[in-house]
Amino acid sequence: MRLIEKINYFIFLGLLFIGFLIGLNFPDTDQGYKIALGHRSIITHSILLPYILYYFFIKKRILHNKYLTLIIIGIFLGIGLHLSADLFPKGWIGYALIKLPGNIDVGGLSPIWIGFNALVSLYFAGSCLNNLTKQKAIWITYLIFGAAAGFLYALNETYNNVTIFIAFYTTFIFTFIISKLLSKSDIVDDDPVKDKKVTEEDVKKLSFKDKLFGKIKTPEGVATIGGATAGGWFGSSVGLAGFWGGIAGTFPIAIVGATVGYLGIKVIKYKRKLNQIKREEKSKKKLIVKTASYVAIIIAGLVIVFYLI
Repeated sequence: MRLIEKINYFIFLGLLFIGFLIGLNFPDTDQGYKIALGHRSIITHSILLPYILYYFFIKKRILHNKYLTLIIIGIFLGIGLHLSADLFPKGWIGYALIKLPGNIDVGGLSPIWIGFNALVSLYFAGSCLNNLTKQKAIWITYLIFGAAAGFLYALNETYNNVTIFIAFYTTFIFTFIISKLLSKSDIVDDDPVKDKKVTEEDVKKLSFKDKLFGKIKTPEGVATIGGATAGGWFGSSVGLAGFWGGIAGTFPIAIVGATVGYLGIKVIKYKRKLNQIKREEKSKKKLIVKTASYVAIIIAGLVIVFYLI
Protein backbone atom coordinates (compact mmCIF):
# COMPACT_ATOMS: atom_id res chain seq x y z
CA MET A 1 0.00 0.00 0.00
CA ARG A 2 1.35 3.43 -0.95
CA LEU A 3 1.57 5.97 1.84
CA ILE A 4 0.91 9.67 1.32
CA GLU A 5 3.43 11.98 2.98
CA LYS A 6 2.35 14.44 5.67
CA ILE A 7 4.24 17.71 5.18
CA ASN A 8 4.73 20.65 7.51
CA TYR A 9 3.31 23.76 5.84
CA PHE A 10 6.21 26.10 6.66
CA ILE A 11 8.90 23.56 5.74
CA PHE A 12 7.12 23.04 2.42
CA LEU A 13 7.08 26.76 1.68
CA GLY A 14 10.74 27.23 2.65
CA LEU A 15 12.09 24.28 0.64
CA LEU A 16 9.89 25.11 -2.37
CA PHE A 17 11.27 28.66 -2.35
CA ILE A 18 14.89 27.45 -2.15
CA GLY A 19 14.38 25.05 -5.05
CA PHE A 20 12.50 27.70 -7.01
CA LEU A 21 15.40 30.17 -6.74
CA ILE A 22 17.84 27.49 -7.90
CA GLY A 23 15.67 26.59 -10.89
CA LEU A 24 14.89 30.20 -11.79
CA ASN A 25 18.57 31.21 -11.97
CA PHE A 26 20.12 27.98 -13.27
CA PRO A 27 19.40 28.53 -17.01
CA ASP A 28 21.46 31.74 -17.08
CA THR A 29 24.55 30.12 -15.55
CA ASP A 30 25.59 29.60 -19.18
CA GLN A 31 26.49 33.31 -19.34
CA GLY A 32 29.75 32.51 -17.58
CA TYR A 33 30.66 30.07 -20.36
CA LYS A 34 29.55 31.89 -23.51
CA ILE A 35 32.42 30.66 -25.65
CA ALA A 36 31.89 27.00 -24.80
CA LEU A 37 28.12 26.93 -24.34
CA GLY A 38 26.73 30.19 -25.67
CA HIS A 39 23.93 32.14 -23.99
CA ARG A 40 20.69 30.15 -23.89
CA SER A 41 22.62 26.91 -23.96
CA ILE A 42 20.61 23.81 -24.84
CA ILE A 43 22.06 22.22 -21.70
CA THR A 44 21.01 24.83 -19.16
CA HIS A 45 17.78 25.86 -20.90
CA SER A 46 16.22 22.44 -20.48
CA ILE A 47 14.99 20.07 -17.78
CA LEU A 48 18.34 18.23 -17.74
CA LEU A 49 19.38 19.27 -14.21
CA PRO A 50 16.09 18.64 -12.39
CA TYR A 51 15.42 15.45 -14.35
CA ILE A 52 18.76 13.97 -13.29
CA LEU A 53 17.84 14.76 -9.67
CA TYR A 54 14.33 13.36 -10.22
CA TYR A 55 15.65 10.16 -11.81
CA PHE A 56 18.10 9.28 -9.04
CA PHE A 57 16.40 10.69 -5.93
CA ILE A 58 12.70 10.15 -6.72
CA LYS A 59 12.33 7.48 -9.40
CA LYS A 60 15.26 5.29 -8.26
CA ARG A 61 14.72 6.42 -4.63
CA ILE A 62 18.45 6.88 -3.89
CA LEU A 63 18.60 8.85 -0.60
CA HIS A 64 14.90 9.53 -1.19
CA ASN A 65 13.08 11.78 1.28
CA LYS A 66 10.20 14.22 1.08
CA TYR A 67 12.35 17.28 1.80
CA LEU A 68 14.66 16.65 -1.15
CA THR A 69 11.58 16.05 -3.31
CA LEU A 70 10.22 19.49 -2.35
CA ILE A 71 13.45 21.14 -3.46
CA ILE A 72 13.31 19.27 -6.79
CA ILE A 73 9.70 20.42 -7.24
CA GLY A 74 10.86 24.01 -6.73
CA ILE A 75 13.66 23.57 -9.28
CA PHE A 76 11.21 22.27 -11.89
CA LEU A 77 8.86 25.19 -11.16
CA GLY A 78 11.65 27.77 -11.40
CA ILE A 79 13.00 26.44 -14.69
CA GLY A 80 9.46 26.19 -16.07
CA LEU A 81 8.85 29.87 -15.30
CA HIS A 82 12.22 30.98 -16.68
CA LEU A 83 11.69 29.10 -19.95
CA SER A 84 8.11 30.36 -20.26
CA ALA A 85 9.46 33.91 -20.21
CA ASP A 86 12.24 33.04 -22.67
CA LEU A 87 9.59 31.90 -25.14
CA PHE A 88 8.54 35.52 -25.76
CA PRO A 89 11.62 37.60 -26.62
CA LYS A 90 11.64 40.84 -28.59
CA GLY A 91 12.72 38.83 -31.63
CA TRP A 92 14.07 35.36 -32.46
CA ILE A 93 17.63 36.43 -33.19
CA GLY A 94 20.99 36.42 -31.42
CA TYR A 95 20.77 35.64 -27.69
CA ALA A 96 17.12 34.59 -28.00
CA LEU A 97 18.13 31.42 -29.86
CA ILE A 98 19.06 28.10 -28.23
CA LYS A 99 22.76 27.28 -28.61
CA LEU A 100 24.48 23.93 -29.02
CA PRO A 101 27.93 23.45 -27.39
CA GLY A 102 30.37 25.61 -29.32
CA ASN A 103 27.88 28.51 -29.43
CA ILE A 104 26.02 27.18 -32.49
CA ASP A 105 22.38 28.24 -32.61
CA VAL A 106 19.55 25.91 -33.67
CA GLY A 107 17.59 28.68 -35.37
CA GLY A 108 13.84 28.13 -35.79
CA LEU A 109 13.86 25.10 -33.49
CA SER A 110 14.57 27.37 -30.51
CA PRO A 111 10.95 28.25 -29.57
CA ILE A 112 9.92 24.60 -29.93
CA TRP A 113 12.73 23.46 -27.63
CA ILE A 114 12.04 26.17 -25.04
CA GLY A 115 8.26 25.67 -25.11
CA PHE A 116 8.50 21.88 -24.82
CA ASN A 117 10.91 22.02 -21.89
CA ALA A 118 8.80 24.68 -20.13
CA LEU A 119 5.71 22.49 -20.48
CA VAL A 120 7.45 19.30 -19.29
CA SER A 121 9.19 21.07 -16.42
CA LEU A 122 5.92 22.47 -15.05
CA TYR A 123 4.27 19.06 -15.48
CA PHE A 124 6.99 17.33 -13.48
CA ALA A 125 6.65 19.94 -10.72
CA GLY A 126 2.93 19.25 -10.41
CA SER A 127 3.33 15.49 -10.79
CA CYS A 128 5.98 15.21 -8.07
CA LEU A 129 3.83 17.26 -5.70
CA ASN A 130 0.62 15.32 -6.41
CA ASN A 131 2.39 11.99 -5.92
CA LEU A 132 4.00 13.22 -2.69
CA THR A 133 1.02 14.61 -0.79
CA LYS A 134 -2.75 15.07 -0.93
CA GLN A 135 -2.89 17.96 1.58
CA LYS A 136 -5.19 20.61 0.11
CA ALA A 137 -3.40 23.36 2.02
CA ILE A 138 -0.15 22.38 0.28
CA TRP A 139 -1.84 22.30 -3.13
CA ILE A 140 -3.43 25.71 -2.65
CA THR A 141 -0.17 27.21 -1.40
CA TYR A 142 1.69 25.78 -4.39
CA LEU A 143 -0.81 27.27 -6.85
CA ILE A 144 -0.77 30.68 -5.13
CA PHE A 145 3.04 30.64 -4.94
CA GLY A 146 3.33 29.79 -8.64
CA ALA A 147 0.83 32.47 -9.68
CA ALA A 148 2.52 35.15 -7.55
CA ALA A 149 6.01 34.18 -8.74
CA GLY A 150 4.86 34.19 -12.37
CA PHE A 151 3.25 37.60 -12.00
CA LEU A 152 6.29 39.20 -10.35
CA TYR A 153 8.74 37.63 -12.80
CA ALA A 154 6.68 38.71 -15.82
CA LEU A 155 6.40 42.21 -14.37
CA ASN A 156 10.19 42.57 -14.42
CA GLU A 157 10.57 41.43 -18.03
CA THR A 158 11.32 44.08 -20.64
CA TYR A 159 8.94 42.83 -23.32
CA ASN A 160 5.61 40.97 -23.55
CA ASN A 161 4.86 41.08 -19.81
CA VAL A 162 1.16 40.22 -20.10
CA THR A 163 1.73 37.48 -22.68
CA ILE A 164 4.44 35.88 -20.53
CA PHE A 165 2.22 35.78 -17.45
CA ILE A 166 -0.84 34.45 -19.30
CA ALA A 167 1.22 31.78 -21.09
CA PHE A 168 2.96 30.68 -17.89
CA TYR A 169 -0.16 30.73 -15.72
CA THR A 170 -2.25 28.81 -18.26
CA THR A 171 0.43 26.13 -18.63
CA PHE A 172 1.06 26.04 -14.88
CA ILE A 173 -2.62 25.38 -14.06
CA PHE A 174 -3.12 22.98 -16.98
CA THR A 175 -0.10 20.83 -16.10
CA PHE A 176 -1.11 20.74 -12.43
CA ILE A 177 -4.61 19.50 -13.32
CA ILE A 178 -3.26 16.86 -15.70
CA SER A 179 -0.67 15.68 -13.16
CA LYS A 180 -3.40 15.48 -10.51
CA LEU A 181 -5.61 13.38 -12.76
CA LEU A 182 -2.70 11.07 -13.56
CA SER A 183 -1.16 10.91 -10.08
CA LYS A 184 -0.76 7.36 -8.75
CA SER A 185 -3.13 7.62 -5.82
CA ASP A 186 -5.84 9.20 -7.97
CA ILE A 187 -5.90 6.40 -10.56
CA VAL A 188 -9.06 4.33 -10.48
CA ASP A 189 -9.11 1.19 -12.63
CA ASP A 190 -12.24 0.63 -14.61
CA ASP A 191 -14.18 -2.24 -13.07
CA PRO A 192 -17.45 -3.12 -14.82
CA VAL A 193 -18.62 -5.04 -11.74
CA LYS A 194 -18.10 -2.21 -9.26
CA ASP A 195 -19.01 0.70 -11.50
CA LYS A 196 -22.55 1.99 -11.21
CA LYS A 197 -24.50 1.25 -14.35
CA VAL A 198 -26.26 4.10 -16.07
CA THR A 199 -29.30 3.19 -18.12
CA GLU A 200 -30.04 4.73 -21.50
CA GLU A 201 -33.01 6.54 -19.99
CA ASP A 202 -30.76 8.19 -17.38
CA VAL A 203 -28.38 9.34 -20.10
CA LYS A 204 -31.25 10.75 -22.16
CA LYS A 205 -32.44 12.74 -19.14
CA LEU A 206 -29.13 14.60 -18.94
CA SER A 207 -29.14 18.03 -20.53
CA PHE A 208 -26.67 18.98 -23.24
CA LYS A 209 -24.82 21.14 -20.70
CA ASP A 210 -24.49 18.21 -18.28
CA LYS A 211 -23.21 15.94 -21.03
CA LEU A 212 -20.75 18.58 -22.24
CA PHE A 213 -19.33 19.33 -18.80
CA GLY A 214 -19.25 15.61 -18.07
CA LYS A 215 -16.94 15.14 -21.05
CA ILE A 216 -14.83 18.19 -20.21
CA LYS A 217 -14.15 16.96 -16.65
CA THR A 218 -12.67 13.67 -17.89
CA PRO A 219 -8.87 13.35 -18.32
CA GLU A 220 -9.41 13.27 -22.10
CA GLY A 221 -11.45 16.49 -21.98
CA VAL A 222 -8.90 18.36 -19.86
CA ALA A 223 -6.03 17.10 -22.04
CA THR A 224 -7.83 18.15 -25.23
CA ILE A 225 -8.53 21.66 -23.96
CA GLY A 226 -5.03 21.98 -22.53
CA GLY A 227 -3.47 20.68 -25.75
CA ALA A 228 -5.46 23.17 -27.80
CA THR A 229 -4.41 26.00 -25.47
CA ALA A 230 -0.74 24.99 -25.60
CA GLY A 231 -0.94 24.52 -29.37
CA GLY A 232 -2.45 27.95 -29.87
CA TRP A 233 0.21 29.42 -27.62
CA PHE A 234 3.01 27.78 -29.61
CA GLY A 235 1.39 28.68 -32.91
CA SER A 236 1.30 32.34 -32.01
CA SER A 237 4.92 32.39 -30.85
CA VAL A 238 6.98 30.23 -33.20
CA GLY A 239 6.70 32.52 -36.19
CA LEU A 240 3.69 31.05 -37.97
CA ALA A 241 1.88 34.35 -37.58
CA GLY A 242 4.41 35.91 -39.89
CA PHE A 243 3.63 33.37 -42.63
CA TRP A 244 -0.10 32.74 -42.35
CA GLY A 245 -1.46 35.57 -40.25
CA GLY A 246 -2.13 35.55 -36.51
CA ILE A 247 -5.39 33.59 -36.47
CA ALA A 248 -4.38 31.11 -39.17
CA GLY A 249 -1.07 30.44 -37.44
CA THR A 250 -2.67 29.76 -34.08
CA PHE A 251 -5.64 27.67 -35.19
CA PRO A 252 -3.97 24.70 -37.00
CA ILE A 253 -1.44 24.07 -34.22
CA ALA A 254 -4.23 24.38 -31.63
CA ILE A 255 -5.99 21.52 -33.45
CA VAL A 256 -2.78 19.48 -33.47
CA GLY A 257 -2.28 20.20 -29.76
CA ALA A 258 -5.84 19.12 -28.93
CA THR A 259 -5.39 15.88 -30.88
CA VAL A 260 -2.05 15.12 -29.25
CA GLY A 261 -3.50 15.82 -25.78
CA TYR A 262 -6.52 13.57 -26.36
CA LEU A 263 -4.55 10.71 -27.91
CA GLY A 264 -1.85 11.02 -25.23
CA ILE A 265 -4.35 10.33 -22.45
CA LYS A 266 -5.82 7.43 -24.46
CA VAL A 267 -2.35 5.90 -24.87
CA ILE A 268 -1.60 6.28 -21.16
CA LYS A 269 -4.91 4.65 -20.20
CA TYR A 270 -4.38 1.83 -22.70
CA LYS A 271 -0.87 1.20 -21.41
CA ARG A 272 -2.10 1.10 -17.82
CA LYS A 273 -4.86 -1.32 -18.80
CA LEU A 274 -2.30 -3.61 -20.45
CA ASN A 275 -0.08 -3.44 -17.37
CA GLN A 276 -3.06 -4.28 -15.17
CA ILE A 277 -3.90 -7.30 -17.35
CA LYS A 278 -0.27 -8.45 -17.21
CA ARG A 279 -0.24 -8.15 -13.41
CA GLU A 280 -3.48 -10.12 -13.17
CA GLU A 281 -2.13 -12.85 -15.47
CA LYS A 282 1.08 -12.99 -13.45
CA SER A 283 -0.92 -13.32 -10.22
CA LYS A 284 -3.01 -16.13 -11.73
CA LYS A 285 0.13 -18.00 -12.80
CA LYS A 286 1.59 -17.65 -9.32
CA LEU A 287 -1.65 -18.92 -7.81
CA ILE A 288 -1.69 -21.93 -10.16
CA VAL A 289 1.94 -22.77 -9.36
CA LYS A 290 1.31 -22.34 -5.65
CA THR A 291 -1.82 -24.52 -5.77
CA ALA A 292 -0.04 -27.19 -7.81
CA SER A 293 2.81 -27.20 -5.29
CA TYR A 294 0.41 -27.72 -2.39
CA VAL A 295 -1.38 -30.51 -4.26
CA ALA A 296 1.94 -32.19 -5.06
CA ILE A 297 3.02 -31.98 -1.42
CA ILE A 298 -0.29 -33.44 -0.25
CA ILE A 299 -0.13 -36.28 -2.79
CA ALA A 300 3.50 -37.00 -1.86
CA GLY A 301 2.52 -37.05 1.78
CA LEU A 302 -0.35 -39.45 1.15
CA VAL A 303 1.92 -41.76 -0.88
CA ILE A 304 4.51 -41.79 1.88
CA VAL A 305 1.88 -42.50 4.53
CA PHE A 306 0.32 -45.25 2.40
CA TYR A 307 3.76 -46.77 1.76
CA LEU A 308 4.60 -46.78 5.48
CA ILE A 309 1.31 -48.37 6.40
